[in-house]
Amino acid sequence: MMLGMAPLLSALLFCDAAALDEENKMMDVTKKFKCANKWIQSPSGTHCFRYFNEPLTWLSAETTCKRMERTSHLASIHNNEQNASLAKMVNGLKSKTKQFWIGLKDRKEEKYTWSDKTNYAFGKLPTTSSSPENRVVCVTFILLSSEWKHMACKAKLPFICSYKPTK
Repeated sequence: MMLGMAPLLSALLFCDAAALDEENKMMDVTKKFKCANKWIQSPSGTHCFRYFNEPLTWLSAETTCKRMERTSHLASIHNNEQNASLAKMVNGLKSKTKQFWIGLKDRKEEKYTWSDKTNYAFGKLPTTSSSPENRVVCVTFILLSSEWKHMACKAKLPFICSYKPTK
């Protein structure tokens, strides 16, 4: 009887080991990437973020982001989860800021583009404000409501940079 159970036990142990190995691989997905010093990894592990409290214009903020890391830009947000994570992260820094620059820009009426060249497909639209027609406007993240708002690009605000980490 015991001799007949050996293959069954071996098979069960093999399956358990394979399942454990697969579970460890899933857990290691976020550990494969490491953010640079002073950068915070997103909960999903796909991006690194860094908040800057120094108020700059949108263009100066984007330039600063590009200088920090090779592929860094002002943060782009592609879904509600990322939007909520960003708000939670900045709130956790206990900053006194009420809004900050993100990488979205409206070059022409409702023609939004991200500074990192990723597609703007997220349905969240900035609340409109009065701005002259055909004028380029930039977009801020309002911390209290997690909404976005148009703002003159020359305004000086804190900002958040992001990049995709590599192995």
